[in-house]
Amino acid sequence: MTDIIESPRQRLHRLRAELAEREAVATAPAEAQLRLPVPGTTIHCLVSGTTISTGTSFTSRGAVLDRGTNITVTADMIEGNRDAGGRYRGPALVHDADAQIAAHGCVLFAPGPAPSDMVPERGTPTWREQRENARQAAHREADPVRRRAALDQVERKHGPAPTTSTILNSTPDPSIKLAEQQRAELDAQGLRLKWSYDAVEPGVKVRR
Repeated sequence: MTDIIESPRQRLHRLRAELAEREAVATAPAEAQLRLPVPGTTIHCLVSGTTISTGTSFTSRGAVLDRGTNITVTADMIEGNRDAGGRYRGPALVHDADAQIAAHGCVLFAPGPAPSDMVPERGTPTWREQRENARQAAHREADPVRRRAALDQVERKHGPAPTTSTILNSTPDPSIKLAEQQRAELDAQGLRLKWSYDAVEPGVKVRR
C-alpha cells in the first residue's frame, strides 16, 4: 500500500473543502423538510420595518413592511429572499417560527391575512391610543368584578402600560469631588477661606 503524500497547498485546499462542507451541513436549513409557502397564498407581517425582496433579479424592488401588512407570496419572492449562502430567509420561513428566530432573531411573518383586531406594534402612537381607549372603557364598568376582568383583558391583549418614569443620571459630578478634596486639604492645613464680598445697599459707595 502506497501512502499519498500531500503538498502543503493540496492539504490546505482539502482542509478548506472539508471545513466548508461541515459548515454547510451545520448551518444550512433542512430545505427538504422546510415547508415553503405556496405561491398565491397570503401571509402577513408582524414587525414594522421588515424588508423583503419582491424578486430575484437585480432590478427587483424591495419593500419595507408595516405590522399587519398582507403579502401575496410569489415564487420569485421565495427565491429572492435567500441570503449570501443560499439559505431561505423572510417569507419563505413563514411556517417555521423557530427558523425565523434563528435567522432574524424574532418572528417576522405569520400565515394567512392579518386579523382584523390585530394589536398595533407596542410603543407606537396607535398602540398607545388603542390601549388607553380600552383601559378607559374597562374603568367605566360599574361592577368591580367585571371591571377587574376587563382590565386584565387589556393587559393580555395590549401588554403592560408604557413606561412614564425617567431615570436620572446618578453619576457623581467629578468637579464636586475635586472641590471636596481641595476643601479637605485646606482644612488639614488650618486654612480658612475669607470672602471679599460684602453686601451693601444700592447706591452706597464702599471704600476698600
